[in-house]
Amino acid sequence: MMTLKSAAEIAEIVAKIEAELNDLDWLATGDQPCAFNVEATGSLPNGWVKLASDSGEVFGDSERVLEALKSENGNGEFGECFATLDFTDKPPGSSRDWPADLIDGEYLEEGTVNDNPITLLTVGTNDGLRFAVGPHGVSECALGNWMDSGEELSESRETALTSV
Repeated sequence: MMTLKSAAEIAEIVAKIEAELNDLDWLATGDQPCAFNVEATGSLPNGWVKLASDSGEVFGDSERVLEALKSENGNGEFGECFATLDFTDKPPGSSRDWPADLIDGEYLEEGTVNDNPITLLTVGTNDGLRFAVGPHGVSECALGNWMDSGEELSESRETALTSV
């Protein structure tokens, strides 16, 4: 069973990250538009945020982002506070990239991973539990195919199942 942060918990930690960015003078404002914005979009893994600026993006677990910002030593080098952590410069693009504790799969047809059987994936996102269905195995990824299509994940298991 997945344990998910609520929308209120996510909003609270985003506010703490924004406060920390503001204290470091790294928060994007009208006077400083090139600094960082923080977002917890629904398509990210539950509890993850995106920090974005003109110079790039960083994605990672919100609590670890906050921890890294709090450890900033004041030298103004943003990258140094994240150097020892495993943040990425892009959102998870497949089930292999998604946090293992926030994804579960159920085979809907017989076969092995080499056969890429139709699989229902349940993923924990910032919007709650969501579902993707499709071929999934060695050469196919139901979650990656969903992300590539630009479609929203299904809000219910039943809705996802009607797409196959």
